[in-house]
Amino acid sequence: MITERVAQMRAQWERLSLRERRMLTLLGGLFIALVVFGVGWVIADGLSTIDTRNRDMRQALKDMANHREEFLRAKAEGDRWKLKIPEEGKGQPLQGFLEAAAKELDITIPEMNERPAQARGKLFQERSVELKLRGLNLQQLAEFMKKIETTSQYVVVVSRLFVRTRFNQHDTLDVEMSVSTFERGSPEKPKTPGKPPRGEKT
Repeated sequence: MITERVAQMRAQWERLSLRERRMLTLLGGLFIALVVFGVGWVIADGLSTIDTRNRDMRQALKDMANHREEFLRAKAEGDRWKLKIPEEGKGQPLQGFLEAAAKELDITIPEMNERPAQARGKLFQERSVELKLRGLNLQQLAEFMKKIETTSQYVVVVSRLFVRTRFNQHDTLDVEMSVSTFERGSPEKPKTPGKPPRGEKT
């Protein structure tokens, strides 16, 4: 079968004129050249992509080596901040901390209220205390705020501050502030009571 097919093709070729044979030969050569060029272009493009990827990887490794010390410092700083934000239930008892700080500065806290914990993202919760101070001067307020934010082993910040001067004593301040600390772990949301089965009374 194949031999017959080859014989037919040979007969058809021999029936062609010299000009037609040259044209077919030229078209065949062009087709082969295009195939070779296309395959070569695909291979060259693939090699170029691989070379670019390898060059980027080498640069990334070089950058990692050059910035290793910065990375280690950043990691150590992150670990230090992690220690300053304790696990849930192990944080700074704010009311006792604030009372001790005020006592050292001879400041009286006439009113102090703890607020419910608030979720801050999925990993943290904020615990805060609202307090009122009466009859402070500016230096006392500054020293009290500095002591709050710098003497605890954990993160403690003044998250809200409202200062009012007295009408006839402009150097005397009445202060309202919120002081917050943070813990790892979000507070549990209150469970919504489910509906009782049909026929049962609540």
